[in-house]
Amino acid sequence: METKEILGIDIMDERVSDSSQFENLIEQSEKKAKIERILANGAYDTKENFNILYEKGIGSGIKIRKNASTLSRGSPYRKKCVREIKEMGYEEWKKQYDYGKRWAVEGVFSSVKRIFGETVKAHSQSSAINEVMRKFVIYNMLLNID
Repeated sequence: METKEILGIDIMDERVSDSSQFENLIEQSEKKAKIERILANGAYDTKENFNILYEKGIGSGIKIRKNASTLSRGSPYRKKCVREIKEMGYEEWKKQYDYGKRWAVEGVFSSVKRIFGETVKAHSQSSAINEVMRKFVIYNMLLNID
């Protein structure tokens, strides 16, 4: 999808790992679009996440850690992806999988911050989460104005 529309979002504090929210984000996104491939940084390089992709029939564009093992150890799909990137080399893998498009996500966050500001005015955690969610919902609405 080339629209820069936000398909899934999960707001958490710094104590929660990005990777732990992977399945929830996939499920949110699947409600709005068919997902063919996920592009994600190395924070999402876990066997659990590769197993989720395999079960859902979604291709992986997750950046693998440089020292990743080619042994299965609980995720044959991750093993396949690790071997592929090691055989092809990172630069070629990056081109083949359009990994550079992942930065569009960072551009969306930057746009939201430029439009609405980087600070949250709410005082409670639940109000702050609601405020941030509203910013992203309004951002999506702005994309769809004709």
